[in-house]
Order: sequence, then structure tokens, then C-alpha cells
Amino acid sequence: MPECDPIAQAFTVDTPQQQAGIFATSIDLYFEQKALTSQHGVTVYICETLNGYPDTSKILPFSKVYKKYSDISVSEDATIATTFTFESPVFLSNKVKYAFVVKPDANDPDYHVYFARLGDIDITTGNQVFSQPIQ
Repeated sequence: MPECDPIAQAFTVDTPQQQAGIFATSIDLYFEQKALTSQHGVTVYICETLNGYPDTSKILPFSKVYKKYSDISVSEDATIATTFTFESPVFLSNKVKYAFVVKPDANDPDYHVYFARLGDIDITTGNQVFSQPIQ
């Protein structure tokens, strides 16, 4: 099987009073579908970015979390989260662009994570997505 790109979303921490950064303890993801085989789980991690792309050589300490197939929840309407709790709080510096990466075992293409594009309808609220609040 050829190497596939993982699912990733870039974001920037922007503290309200210019603090040095924040500590993240977990991330909630919403899965529409999971693998067809119970042998495949999912790894999630946070890394720095390089030219807008995840830089996997700069994965943040304590940010890598693995969930077995049986620990991943799915829902038809994005209302049931799967929480990936970090081993220890992960420090995210102010004004630094990071990415969280979702990497299924064996690059399994059958994992589907909910997301919204500008102009799409938010499945949870029913409102159109007009802005991207997290850069």
C-alpha cells in the first residue's frame, strides 16, 4: 500500500494577553466512520509546521496518543467525541503555528473525521461556516 498523507489541521495559539502560551491536556475528535477491521487504531499527535505543513520531525513531547479501534466512538451527527488525552500537559507557544495530525494504522482510508469547509453547513448547528476562527 502506498504511503498516504495523514489527516491534519493547522492552528495557531493566540493568547489574549500575550502570555507565553498555553497547556493543552487533550483533543476531542469526531469520527463519522472507523476502520473496517478492528486491527487498526489511530494515533494523534501535535507537531510544529514548516511552510504550512506538519513537520513530523518536531512532534511535541507528550502529545502522541494512541487509541485502539474499540476506543474510538462514531456518530452520524458529530455529537459523540473521542477524547485523546495527552500523557502530560503539552505546552503550545503563543504565535507558533502547529498542526494536530490524525494517523490511522496502516494508513487505513476507512477512518473518516468530521470537518467543515468555508461555505459548508455545520452539521451540529445547521449554520453556514463563514469564517475560520482558529488560524
